[in-house]
Amino acid sequence: MSKEFFHGSTKLFPIGFLLSPQADGYANQSDVQTIEDYLEARRPDNKTPRSKSVFLVADPDLIDAAGGYTDAIYRVIPRSSPEESDLAWYSEALCALDTDTADMDYVAHCADLYWEGTPFTDESRRCAEYRVKWAEVKGVFELNADPRELERIHRGNDITS
Repeated sequence: MSKEFFHGSTKLFPIGFLLSPQADGYANQSDVQTIEDYLEARRPDNKTPRSKSVFLVADPDLIDAAGGYTDAIYRVIPRSSPEESDLAWYSEALCALDTDTADMDYVAHCADLYWEGTPFTDESRRCAEYRVKWAEVKGVFELNADPRELERIHRGNDITS
């Protein structure tokens, strides 16, 4: 795959840093646990669980829409095969679940289309995300915050400047 990938964060990573899934990441937050549990229950065996994924985008302008941070945007190299899904299906399922009369067949349909990587029907709402098990920081693409205010992450004894 020759696409360029990006990852947003509130942290300052050194070049070469290996990003891995975080126990406190988005997919493990309590306010989305219902949809995350539902998606996990529908996840095909050959797909990486969202809770064990690093999330990437191919267009840095989609980081915010994909729920990522834009303080520091990195170019990254996937270190596992990227799995593509359209977050609009996730949002559609979440909205359907939030109604008093949730149509569970429709929620299941949305979840299945998310895992299949099917583009959302309304092109203006499409938001492709990629899940990987690991990604390596290749470089800083954009800093939108004062680097002195970002949490610095060290690799071994390396100190980033």
